[in-house]
Amino acid sequence: MDATELGRWTRFAAKGGIGKCTALQDCIAEQPEDLMFMKDDEITVLMQIPGQPDLYLGYCEGVVGNFRGDAVRFHGRLKKPVLTKRQQHLCLPTVAHHLSTPGTFDQLCFFLHDVVVRSHNTC
Repeated sequence: MDATELGRWTRFAAKGGIGKCTALQDCIAEQPEDLMFMKDDEITVLMQIPGQPDLYLGYCEGVVGNFRGDAVRFHGRLKKPVLTKRQQHLCLPTVAHHLSTPGTFDQLCFFLHDVVVRSHNTC
């Protein structure tokens, strides 16, 4: 993840992301993209990874990474992105493009992040 992407996610985390959770156990990162945390750490949930029902992107102690939902206790329901009609017309073709183009998963994640931030700022 480059510095620009990290900055976007960090700003989104500062606004609360889509929710919070608390670690139920220590979790050691096994892959470079994994989030490491200790039991009772608070994690800001940034997004659920598309196509992975129990995998999330989170922020903890200045680090952004993936974590499994079974290792945490969520503080209530996670927020869902809210798109206005105008944004839906502009964004859906771009989402379809990212879903149909190989190798653009990271770009899709950041596109969706920007949609969430815009909808949060306009609601």
